[in-house]
Amino acid sequence: MHKEHYHHGDLKKEMIQSGIQLLNEVDYDAFSLRKIAAMCGVSHSAPYKHFKSKNELIEAIVQEVSDSFKAALEEAVQLYPDDVENQIIELGKCYVRFMVENPDYMRFIFINPSQKHINMIHESDCCTDPYQIFKKSAVRYLEWLKANPQDQAVDILTMWSLVHGYSMLLVNDNIDVPDNYLEVMDKMLREKLLFK
Repeated sequence: MHKEHYHHGDLKKEMIQSGIQLLNEVDYDAFSLRKIAAMCGVSHSAPYKHFKSKNELIEAIVQEVSDSFKAALEEAVQLYPDDVENQIIELGKCYVRFMVENPDYMRFIFINPSQKHINMIHESDCCTDPYQIFKKSAVRYLEWLKANPQDQAVDILTMWSLVHGYSMLLVNDNIDVPDNYLEVMDKMLREKLLFK
């Protein structure tokens, strides 16, 4: 008789983390609770104690990724609540640091082959929330600079592209991650991009 593997620790959390990894490797149709159970070293029935279906697990994955990313960006806002210039710079650095420290999250948000299916499941698409934090801070900065409102959309896209592009280069090993990679981000934003 098969003896169920006893799982120590937080199985629900481990399933979410394993789910992120699996969704970065396979498409939606190939994703299953059975595969997650195998990755976590538990019986095929164990996941159902936490999630009724793979869609429910995917909902939890989307929420975890969004909440974690959002919390990382909110740190910058809280650090410089009234200093719009340092706030947008810190946001850029927090963005890069989060992606470098959580490469599976970045792949899930921006590269995941199942994202189309995931968005269909999670209609509120909460992964857009972190971007709103970045956008709000950027708008405040551009208004503080008295930048041309007609250029606002392009200016925000330019800032986001620099931060996101640098993150992608680091996460995908296109360039080595230097010890001072956040200082590099700071320098790029202060000296090359902030429309002064």
